Amino acid sequence: MEALTEEWVEALVAASAAVTDDRVGDRSGVIELTIGKKRRAVVSMVEGRVVGPSDAEGDDIDVSIPFSDDQLRAYLSGEKSIARDYIRGDVKPVGSTGPWLSFIELVESGSLQPLA
Repeated sequence: MEALTEEWVEALVAASAAVTDDRVGDRSGVIELTIGKKRRAVVSMVEGRVVGPSDAEGDDIDVSIPFSDDQLRAYLSGEKSIARDYIRGDVKPVGSTGPWLSFIELVESGSLQPLA
């Protein structure tokens, strides 16, 4: 399945819903995920889980996270750690830290591996 498509976002919501409370934080916000300049998904995160797509634009987006296709796939599969790469400066989100940290916790929980 190609990342950031409507089908992928639906799978992200389903996988996110299955995460147990002790594996994710309680932060909320609107997250923009991008691959290159053409592929983009904007999702709403509530209490550490992605609850669905969002039609937010501009200042209504709390954090924007650019990835390469290979990079996103490696994080979701668990091959690479998104937290470690963030600390090393290999991932450069722009915007609010809260939703970003929740996204890190969600990815690091391992529950999104089927999306890789």
